[in-house]
Amino acid sequence: MKKEGSIADPFELLGDNQKEWQRLERLLTRSQKHFVIWVSSNSPLFLENIYRLFLTTYANRYTHKEEDLSKWRGGSLFRRLRAVQEASPVPNRIFHLRHLPAEEDAIADINLERERFFSDLGASVIFWCTEATERAFQQYAFDFWDWLHHRFYFAVKEPLASSDAAWERHLLRRRLERLLEVFSALENRIRRSPLDEQALLDTARSIAEIYEQQGNAWEAQRFRRLTQQMLEKHLSHKPPSR
Repeated sequence: MKKEGSIADPFELLGDNQKEWQRLERLLTRSQKHFVIWVSSNSPLFLENIYRLFLTTYANRYTHKEEDLSKWRGGSLFRRLRAVQEASPVPNRIFHLRHLPAEEDAIADINLERERFFSDLGASVIFWCTEATERAFQQYAFDFWDWLHHRFYFAVKEPLASSDAAWERHLLRRRLERLLEVFSALENRIRRSPLDEQALLDTARSIAEIYEQQGNAWEAQRFRRLTQQMLEKHLSHKPPSR
């Protein structure tokens, strides 16, 4: 029996957006190569929940790399992402571009590099944007916008209140469970493939952050120490630069 305030099914929050989510799932099921996807919503909180649902649902299928662009004000975003991909080439990586500023110069720079995003990155990209950023993108990066064939819009009829805390806690627990599974699998694989070291580091950091959000300071500190130890080991194995 479902307790009051609990989430029996994590997809409950989608409400009238079930078909849009299914459309996204079909695209991912059919996709045999890298993709560029645009996801937007009329509610920043709902967009956050959709993002968390995506990470929870596809924790094992993809390697997720979040890029917080809230302080980015222009320059080559492509080169920034490409440098990460080349430094740590992992399969099925998705760059999640979040908090993109609705500023003309920054968005115009993306427009100039549009062809490279669709062909040269070697990884997939998902833009997670508010309606304000979407309008700015249509205005200042209209060529890029025309190239975007995979757009998904998730709408809420009423603004979400922070009373969705039960849902957020549920998603956090689910994501933590998946990350711990991934961490365990990577620990076993690391002995055979040093290329997985960066993925292990990223996973450990994410686990520490979730424990911190849950208020579990002891586990958060334990994983941060573990991350530091792995980072020191990782750096000691790197060949010296010339």
